[in-house]
Amino acid sequence: MTEATCTLLGWDPRELSHSSSVGELMANCSAKIMSEDPATELLNRGQRGEVWVRGPNIMKGYWRKPAATAEMLTVDGWMKTGDIGYVDEHGKFFIVDRKKELIKVKGNQVAPAELESVLLDHQSVADAAVVGVVIRGEERPRAYIVSKAGIKEEAAGKELQTWMEKRVSRHKWLTGGVVFVDVIPKNPVSQALFLNEFTDILQSGKILRKILRERAKTEVGDKDIRSSRL
Repeated sequence: MTEATCTLLGWDPRELSHSSSVGELMANCSAKIMSEDPATELLNRGQRGEVWVRGPNIMKGYWRKPAATAEMLTVDGWMKTGDIGYVDEHGKFFIVDRKKELIKVKGNQVAPAELESVLLDHQSVADAAVVGVVIRGEERPRAYIVSKAGIKEEAAGKELQTWMEKRVSRHKWLTGGVVFVDVIPKNPVSQALFLNEFTDILQSGKILRKILRERAKTEVGDKDIRSSRL
């Protein structure tokens, strides 16, 4: 949460974390999970939506940018973080994606991180990234895959699409195509620091989705969708 004077979420130093949670609310801070409709608050634990926060350490606004401030802050003091997350039964928060990264398929929101997590469970996938691409006026999920050694990629592409169709809802299918690449573009700082020694850290670096979205726009357009190595 960068729009605050200090942290809003954190872990009790006496508690050992065994999950990817970003922790619980700090003292005097409040949060709620909001659906795409800003008038609807998601009350059930486990439901995903945009995280809104409020507290004495929230910023007052952007310097000389009233329009940006009004877009970020509500009149009653809630800050829209742009983070997509949920709260578990223990009050721990999990951040799963950014709102601006969500793919909208026929009115449904699709989180790229969710599809990437499913793809990484496949035995032929070493790394994966999913972005939205507009084809004939409709946004669709498109996957970029780094395959494991010895995998025949043409067959694997078709297998991956079929495999995903058995595990996710129809609007989450990879109808934007599957493309095999040598590497997923990620934060260059993470790559430079950990390239030789810490491959797990490298793989978990921030995906540069803007690069992949631009690539997808160039590759697909109104052309046929197919698996390929480019």
